[in-house]
Order: sequence, then C-alpha cells, then structure tokens
Amino acid sequence: MKLWDLATGQDVLNLEGTGTFFRDLRFSPDGNMIVSISTSGAHVWRAPSWEEINAAEAKEKTTPASSP
Repeated sequence: MKLWDLATGQDVLNLEGTGTFFRDLRFSPDGNMIVSISTSGAHVWRAPSWEEINAAEAKEKTTPASSP
C-alpha cells in the first residue's frame, strides 16, 4: 500500500501486506494505526513510537555501511 501526500503528489510511505486489493482503509483516532481489508484479510500497521524511531536512527549511525 502506498501513502501519498496529496498536497505535493509525493509518495510518502510504502506499507507491506498481502493481497491485491485493499479497501476500507481507516486511521485510528490517535493517528497511530492504519487498518485495511484486502483480498487476503485484515491488515493493521502501527506507527513506531519516538523511542523506536530514535533507537533505529542511532543504530543506523553506528552501523557501518556495507559495500556492494
């Protein structure tokens, strides 16, 4: 599933899930989850907490880049 910024037309985020057709997309009232129904069932995506984001960014800074 792709999320787009309607103001700029830019692709903001790609969410992985199974199925070929997603419908009935809903955001939770707090904006931290997206729920959708696809041809293979229900999908729930949760936004990471600020702590999870900070930990991932810190890990990126300390992990050496791999060479091809």
